[in-house]
Amino acid sequence: MSDKISKERTKELFELGLKYNGSDFIHELGGVFVNHIDLITYDEEEWSKTISGIKSLIKKRKENIEKESDDTINTQIEDLANELSNLADQKADLEKSLEETKKLIARKENSLIDVLYQEGVEIGSKMVFKNGKTLHIKEYFSANIPSNTSINKTKDLEKREELLERKQGCLQWLNDNNLGDIIKNEIKISFDKGEFEKSKKIVENLEEEGLSFVEDENVHSGTLKSALKEQSGKGVDVPEDLFKISIGMKLVMK
Repeated sequence: MSDKISKERTKELFELGLKYNGSDFIHELGGVFVNHIDLITYDEEEWSKTISGIKSLIKKRKENIEKESDDTINTQIEDLANELSNLADQKADLEKSLEETKKLIARKENSLIDVLYQEGVEIGSKMVFKNGKTLHIKEYFSANIPSNTSINKTKDLEKREELLERKQGCLQWLNDNNLGDIIKNEIKISFDKGEFEKSKKIVENLEEEGLSFVEDENVHSGTLKSALKEQSGKGVDVPEDLFKISIGMKLVMK
């Protein structure tokens, strides 16, 4: 065996060893050849078989590594998916528990309000308990005007017409009682694609421009309740059915 051939075989083994991820090459081959001295004793046929065996081991080793990697990734995905599923189940349970708790709070609050009314407890008063907490009895006042959104969402044509008439009646009453300044007048304009610049300009005379628009007059909920409470306190006869006014007790525990 010439020194040249020996060097070539050494180089070939070295390159295979690099492909083998730098493992203990000779040890991992498990007896394909005994040691480096075999390089000078193998004839071409033996050498060819040896290299073929080495390459087979490398291929098998690579496949095992890839399989282990895939298994690891799949396990990680499965673990994360299971964790996500468990958290989603916990969230659903908590949401269900929260809804049940809200209903229970509402029932207990109504029961307490009934007792307070029976005992003649006045709105605006408070009660201090032994545990240091204070129950504040406040006034609950609710009123509303139908919005265009709620009207348009109503499928029943008769009910939709009733809501529209009630809205018009509410706005008319506010105007007749010098409360027109709390009414907000919103105009929504629809522009076609490519009309961005046009939409930035102040639109005058919408009909002449041929632009479709939706006009909506309404009053902010908080502003409406404040104004109607003030009018009621002044002795003004506020139409309760028109504004769907509801007055009662509200409890705050601190």
